[in-house]
Amino acid sequence: MIFLSCLLSYDYYSHLVLAQFAIAVNQRLLTTPIGERMVEFADQIGKSIQLLYFPPYHSKYNPIERCWGILEQHWNGALLSHVETMLAWAESMTRIGKPPLVHLSQEIYQKGISLTKKAFEAIETRLLRNPCLPKWDILIRHC
Repeated sequence: MIFLSCLLSYDYYSHLVLAQFAIAVNQRLLTTPIGERMVEFADQIGKSIQLLYFPPYHSKYNPIERCWGILEQHWNGALLSHVETMLAWAESMTRIGKPPLVHLSQEIYQKGISLTKKAFEAIETRLLRNPCLPKWDILIRHC
């Protein structure tokens, strides 16, 4: 499940996988095939997945946004006119002394795909929403 490689990092010895998302993803993520695959992934690894959403205008807490900021400082106004140039700059940056994993995906992202009502109902039974933060903190329980 390659799509999760950039969304999740987890410790095999932990009982829980933590996934952090920007708020834009919150409203519809679980109603798409990605939500279905996340439930399958939770079952495959035998661990629950805790989805935490960042509130609007709080990008300073989002690790992906921090990564973009570091990359922007790294290339510092360089002319990024070719894909190869962009990839080379991205591969040469470091954060805490470590380089990133860089991969150019040429897949076309299909928009507007959602699950049927019946398929989503099956997923919804696996979700546990935090009563204090129901829109921001969702647990996908594994079987």
